[in-house]
Amino acid sequence: MKTFVLVTLLTFLPAASGVVAAPSNTVAMQPGDVQAIGVIVAIDPARGHLTIRHEPIASINWPEMTMTLNVASTDLLKRVKVGEKVNFTLHQPDIADIITAITPVRS
Repeated sequence: MKTFVLVTLLTFLPAASGVVAAPSNTVAMQPGDVQAIGVIVAIDPARGHLTIRHEPIASINWPEMTMTLNVASTDLLKRVKVGEKVNFTLHQPDIADIITAITPVRS
């Protein structure tokens, strides 16, 4: 049920808010994926890490916080820069959270 509601909300969110959807070459949403918004704090291409200060993520009961997360591909890191506000998809497998898609928020 949460996935259906999330997808439905995201279908209408870009047109209503000016938020740009993820590019079509990103991984499709999977069960357990969540959408979030945050600001890039640090980028570590050598380790495939991104440090991001994200807004609260209600669907997984996370408060606003700063986290260092793995990315599915270091190519994702080329799309963003430190200080930039981004939309991102977070995949939560059994072991570690992974960013699978990320795009800058356009004003």
